[in-house]
Amino acid sequence: MPGRRILEFKIVLRNVPGAISEVSQILYGYRVNILSGYQEARDERFHWVFIADLSEAGIDPKRLVEEIKKLGKVIAVEYSEPEIDHLIIDDLCFPLMVQGERSLILRSSTFNGMMRTIRDIVGRDAGDIIIYQLGARAGADKMRRLKEYYKGFESRDLLKIALKERCAKGWCIAEIQRFDEDLCKAEVRAEGLFECLEAAAGEADRRGSQFFRGYLAGLLTSLWGKRISVDEVECISKRGTACIFKAYPGTA
Repeated sequence: MPGRRILEFKIVLRNVPGAISEVSQILYGYRVNILSGYQEARDERFHWVFIADLSEAGIDPKRLVEEIKKLGKVIAVEYSEPEIDHLIIDDLCFPLMVQGERSLILRSSTFNGMMRTIRDIVGRDAGDIIIYQLGARAGADKMRRLKEYYKGFESRDLLKIALKERCAKGWCIAEIQRFDEDLCKAEVRAEGLFECLEAAAGEADRRGSQFFRGYLAGLLTSLWGKRISVDEVECISKRGTACIFKAYPGTA
């Protein structure tokens, strides 16, 4: 935003009612305009990170920080200024944490490019096996963590949580179509699956899903304690309306 004074702030507060309101009153009083940001409660602390425009503010950043620190509910305040003129990039949220675990953000094209590289090196068939197994390990690890974190939850709910997280993280919109714990069978429908969208657009071989298919197998294998195989019976890369996965007891 040329000509504007844009900064990033990170404020750590006590996780109690009214904490944000008190800080907001100070920001409003000095005509600080918040452009974007996020908030997250972590046990007894509340983290508030935001990008703000101080162009019309009647105070410099250091004095603003001093004013905010005077509030009794504020634990810490820091801010960051652009290192390149008119360009502010978040550098106060490193490392990126999701549910207490360090996480990464990758463009889907970067991930799919990595998968193509595996196939280029070892061949398409061997590459598909490796990618499936990578997904299976990731899915099994995720379900183990979910079972520890959500102790006492029903099996179907644990799978639902895992699928909802895939949506929150940009993988796809997935829902359970069938869930039979006695027979160890399930069916999952996924819309907009990143792994298959590129192929559907004609930018890669129409080979369907390997990583997410393996991920589902890992989830269910860990959930039920029996080895589960997953087939993709319909795929957007093969002109399907969505990606449909069927899980059943298996050996792969």
